[in-house]
Amino acid sequence: MDFQEKISGTFSLYEHVSYLLVGGVAVLLALGASRILGYGSLEAIFPVYIWLLGAYVIGHFAQGVSNLYSKLGLHKETKTDFTEKEKGVLTHAAKFYKADKDNYGFVWGLCYLDALTSPLGSHIERFIAYYGFYRGLFAVFLSFGLVFGGLFIAALLGAPYSAQMLAVSAALCIAMGFTFKMRAARFWQYGRTKVLQSFILKHNERTAD
Repeated sequence: MDFQEKISGTFSLYEHVSYLLVGGVAVLLALGASRILGYGSLEAIFPVYIWLLGAYVIGHFAQGVSNLYSKLGLHKETKTDFTEKEKGVLTHAAKFYKADKDNYGFVWGLCYLDALTSPLGSHIERFIAYYGFYRGLFAVFLSFGLVFGGLFIAALLGAPYSAQMLAVSAALCIAMGFTFKMRAARFWQYGRTKVLQSFILKHNERTAD
């Protein structure tokens, strides 16, 4: 398997499955919300394949929402905030790749692409897969928590909803959202570290040769 095939296989393996799973969770939450709001069961409106297709599309949308939350500062991918030890590895990597040594994020990206073809590639794929999954869940649960919170306020102002149920739902969704955020950060750090370790191993092998 050459480099390009490796990259393509990685994307098709974990990204699409992650989109489907995250979207599926969003669909389940939406169906649950319909009952909380008194609209009854909506499962029978569409056949299963429509729900699956909708879940896949929603999974893509959830990642876009996560990007928005990142820009708002609710979470971040530390692609430029490296420790001094990590910067030392990236400086060596920049020399090897003939890249700008001051652009650590770009150099790490080169290390990442190279790492996918290394013996650690499968571990890195798995960590990044978990990261994308939990990142999507963070966006889904936080979004539903904010919606439930808004409906709770509407219920207090007289809307015909159960304020108590909406308050509990909002609190649970927001709490779970930030729990998934911490899980995402953990797997991002795992993946980031493995990428640098992979470069060190490859660099030592190339130096030995």
